[in-house]
Amino acid sequence: MEEPEKVPDWLTTEITYSLPKSGESKEVRNYRPITCLTTMYKALTGIIARRISTHLEGQNLLPAELKTCQPRSKGCKDQLMIPNAIYEDWKRRNESLGIAWIVDQKALDIVSLAM
Repeated sequence: MEEPEKVPDWLTTEITYSLPKSGESKEVRNYRPITCLTTMYKALTGIIARRISTHLEGQNLLPAELKTCQPRSKGCKDQLMIPNAIYEDWKRRNESLGIAWIVDQKALDIVSLAM
């Protein structure tokens, strides 16, 4: 945005609530924040996200490996189901199993955001 100071306050005003998770209610770590934003803000950011996504797809800039970034993808859910499916298959076959988790903290650095 070229002039962020011109954004009306009502568009970016939020209300944050602390919802109890479980455990001792006097401990801060037992609460999770949830922030409510205006419907107009959600609509605007949705439009921007869709345009960015369309550009990335059209220019073939988004690798298939980044499933969570793919439109109409349940990327996180899909990725969480894979180890579960492997585990269930392992139990059924009654064979030895080894799993290694590799976390690439720089995974998103490969996406060029120059538009």
